[in-house]
Amino acid sequence: MLGREHQGRGYATEGGREMLRLAFEELDLHRVIGRIDARNEASGKVLERLGMRREAHLIDNEWIKGEWTSEIAYGMLAGEWAER
Repeated sequence: MLGREHQGRGYATEGGREMLRLAFEELDLHRVIGRIDARNEASGKVLERLGMRREAHLIDNEWIKGEWTSEIAYGMLAGEWAER
């Protein structure tokens, strides 16, 4: 999560890329997932820019602050990271 004054400068993409590098190259993980509020289009764009694949749209699956919210799940496998 970034403060509004820091959004739109590429920090989320830069940080996400480093997290994926660490996950796949240092920790030797097989899979990384990202789950976002379906209303958060900016976060979806970041995950797609990182090469993550949209895998699921979970409709009204979480009760947050008195309302049902939907969630989108993204994923990437180690082989996909290596091929990018």
